[in-house]
Amino acid sequence: MLDILVVEDEAPIRDWVVYTISNISSNFNVLKSACNGKEAYELAVKLKPDVIISDIKMPIMDGIELTKK
Repeated sequence: MLDILVVEDEAPIRDWVVYTISNISSNFNVLKSACNGKEAYELAVKLKPDVIISDIKMPIMDGIELTKK
């Protein structure tokens, strides 16, 4: 099973991505979703997902800074 963290600042898009991934295969497990890079970083440290799917332009911390951390 592949554990995934979804990061997107726009709630409708975030919800759609989570829904879509969850319904593609039972091998995909969306652990959580986050609305900015700072929140995602804290979740990633705690949950240790296999994959992070992230938007690039977000408030507080963008996807590029998240990737660098």
